[in-house]
Amino acid sequence: MFVLRVTDMKSISIAIGWVLRLIPSFSFGYGVINIGNRANYALKEGHSDPYMTFDIDIAGGDVLFLSLEGVIYMLLVFLYENLS
Repeated sequence: MFVLRVTDMKSISIAIGWVLRLIPSFSFGYGVINIGNRANYALKEGHSDPYMTFDIDIAGGDVLFLSLEGVIYMLLVFLYENLS
């Protein structure tokens, strides 16, 4: 995803990234990589200042997905345990 994002396929990378964020391990890893490369992304896109850490395209989306997934997956486990 990182390689696609720094090439001319940025829009494809972002679209695929939103789908893959449903996997918690991807969401965590992608957020860490994006935090480390936020200055590179800004430089590539012609911005003078690096992106903020919790911008939605850096780590904000990942934090949001991890929070929602934690609640939803835990409710699914409780529901499964209650029904079995």
